[in-house]
Amino acid sequence: MTETTQNSIDIIVLTAGTVDPVNTQLNRATSYGETGYWTMYPRFMEQLDEFSGEYDHLAVFKAHGWSGDNTAQNRRIAGSYLANRLCGALGEVAYYQGYKKRRVNFHLIGHSHGGNIVNEFTRQAAILEEWPEHWRICSITYLSTPFFQELHQVDETRFSDDCKILNVINDYDLTQRVIADFSMYDLLSAGHAAKERRDSIKALISGLDFKEMRACMSSISHVFNDKKVLKLLFSSASYKLDNVSGDHIYSQFEFFLGQMINIFSIAGEIAEELNTLEYEPSDVSVRKQSSKSGRKYINDALYAELSTCLTKLIKDLNDVEKAVGSRHNKGDYAITPLIGDIEKQLENILEFFSPDDHENRPCLAGLMAVVIENQIEYFDDTRMTPLHQLTEKTGTRLAEINLTDRDAFHPHKTEAFDRYIQLLEASERTYGHTRSRENLLRLVMTLVASQSEFVQFMEKINGINERITGTIGESDGFNLKKLAAKGLTLFGNLKPIRLTARRLQHTINGYQKLYERYHLDIDGSTDSSGGESSPGINTGSLRHFAIVSHSVSRQEFYPEIKAHLSQQIASGKK
Repeated sequence: MTETTQNSIDIIVLTAGTVDPVNTQLNRATSYGETGYWTMYPRFMEQLDEFSGEYDHLAVFKAHGWSGDNTAQNRRIAGSYLANRLCGALGEVAYYQGYKKRRVNFHLIGHSHGGNIVNEFTRQAAILEEWPEHWRICSITYLSTPFFQELHQVDETRFSDDCKILNVINDYDLTQRVIADFSMYDLLSAGHAAKERRDSIKALISGLDFKEMRACMSSISHVFNDKKVLKLLFSSASYKLDNVSGDHIYSQFEFFLGQMINIFSIAGEIAEELNTLEYEPSDVSVRKQSSKSGRKYINDALYAELSTCLTKLIKDLNDVEKAVGSRHNKGDYAITPLIGDIEKQLENILEFFSPDDHENRPCLAGLMAVVIENQIEYFDDTRMTPLHQLTEKTGTRLAEINLTDRDAFHPHKTEAFDRYIQLLEASERTYGHTRSRENLLRLVMTLVASQSEFVQFMEKINGINERITGTIGESDGFNLKKLAAKGLTLFGNLKPIRLTARRLQHTINGYQKLYERYHLDIDGSTDSSGGESSPGINTGSLRHFAIVSHSVSRQEFYPEIKAHLSQQIASGKK
């Protein structure tokens, strides 16, 4: 045996992922050279350390961190940097300088996009002159890695002849299956660029007492509920708050409106600032290796829409605040005249929050699509297996471990979940074929409509709709309550209230139609009879599928992974 094979050593290299699927970077690899990423699930590291301790010459390289930014450029830099750092290329100091003359068997383990960093590592190692010929990649373990069709293709140049690939998956992992299709510019660096104003918004929001506002709304509702219906015919002015309650409630509303105006005004200032600043990766080490993108944090088209929407909202809120303040100063706490004062403003606000975009007016749905589009760096429909990236020879040594039954959601799964995935994949293909705003919103709605968060939101607004319908009837068709409500508004000042209620009903019905179109009871968590939700709602959430399900593969160093890796370790056991 030669010097290079007699003293071989095995090295396990860990590469962290992004985790946070929409790239707000709440749970991400921290920075180059240090990371607490793998300590989030300590059992994994404990078991890996126990495993490495069984061998004479097996080391674990844990020091590779990266920006965590979910862009193709950042992943390329992270993979290249890792290869350069290990062997000492392109000005980096070799981490394993002492092993340059020894046979080194690398075993790469990457979670999430860490697997794509592994692929970029293989591409960089393949072209580096400094990479020793007797350093070989003997195994790759992919944990929940989304495999692109075009980006981050693996290079087998430095593979050993018997290199094995292990792919660990979970069928409930929406990040791997769907969300990772989108490479997104990070939001954290944008937040840093406007940190002072962002902190001002946080302070304003924290100063809002939403429980108190709900109590105020409830007090106003009781005023109507306590009156007899016949009084509507002759004395709508009797629908008023007493002086003590009126003073308190109007003061709360003025404060709330003032805070909201300040919040939206600062948001406009942030948008203006980000429209002048160019995007930079959040990590300083990445910025050193990145070329200038010339991309603004907020592009001109998005800024124009944001500016238009915020200007209109602020004007409407100012008008409402003035109307409430004027009546407060007079001690006039009659409710129906106030609704008449602000009827147009309420109409504008409800139109903005309506999901119906057919009139091409600024609305929440359209704005959401523009914001998402602005964050997209790249779309590439991913796969759950790397087989399409591997040569035929290496593909025969691909093994897969499915951990679906280890997911906490598994006991609550219904057949609807399979249908849900089919619809998501169909929406993916549609968007991939035609990158339109309509198809993007369709994909987003298909993704969120069946999640427990959206189900609970719909339950709340449907409760509001039921109360409206109980008073003024259905919005469509002929019914007695609708006819009575119209008749009553021939007297007094109640017409603005009826019209505002009808517009609110129309907005809620728009969300209901979307819900009915895209919703599937994927976890059996909702009870149509009005009973309590099942335990499935605790796990059948978008957060669970996108983050927890995505991390099942790294919660433990599973026996199946250990057995796979053991076959490839050349070092003898102690």
